[in-house]
Amino acid sequence: MCVKCGNEIDEGMYCDFCDSEEYVTYCDACGDGIKIEDEVYTVFDSDGDERHVCEHCRDENYTECDHCGEYHANSVMERINGWDVCPSCLEKLYETCEDCGDYCERDEMCLVINWNGDEAYVCEYCRKDHYETCDACGELIHEALMCDAHDVCGDEVRVCQDCYVRHDYARFEAEDDDMEEAV
Repeated sequence: MCVKCGNEIDEGMYCDFCDSEEYVTYCDACGDGIKIEDEVYTVFDSDGDERHVCEHCRDENYTECDHCGEYHANSVMERINGWDVCPSCLEKLYETCEDCGDYCERDEMCLVINWNGDEAYVCEYCRKDHYETCDACGELIHEALMCDAHDVCGDEVRVCQDCYVRHDYARFEAEDDDMEEAV
C-alpha cells in the first residue's frame, strides 16, 4: 500500500504515480515526499539532533519552545508556568528551587541561607514561606536559624544564630533580666 495515497502496490513505499512526482525532500519521520520548500520544517528530536519533517509530523510529535521558537520532541519539553520550554532554554534561563524543586526563571530566584547554613537559590514562594531577613546582617535566613532577641535599646529583633552569637545578643537578654529583677 502506498504510504502517500493508499493505492495498492507490490513493493516499496510509493506507487508509480506518487514516486514519479518531484519532491524537494522526504519527511524524516513518516517518509512522505514534500514538494514545496515552505512545507519542510526543521525540528530537534529527543537527542537534540536536527530533523526535517512535514507539517503533520511537526504538529503531532513536536512542540514549539515559547522562548526560542524552535520545535523539539514532545518528550523533552518542560511545561513551566504555562510556558513550553526546550532543553537548551531550560538550561540557559531556569534554575531549580533548592527548597521545593520546581523550575523558576533564574532572574526571579533569591539567594538565601538555607536550614543547613549554606547559600542556596530558592523561588519567591519558598522565600516568602520559609525565610526571614536578619535584622543584624540583612541576609535572608531560613526560619529555623532565626532567634528572637533584644538589641542594645531593649527593642525586640529577629536575628540569625550567627549574628546572635557574633553580636552577643545574650548579653542584652541578661541586662533585660537584671532590669526586671530590680523593679
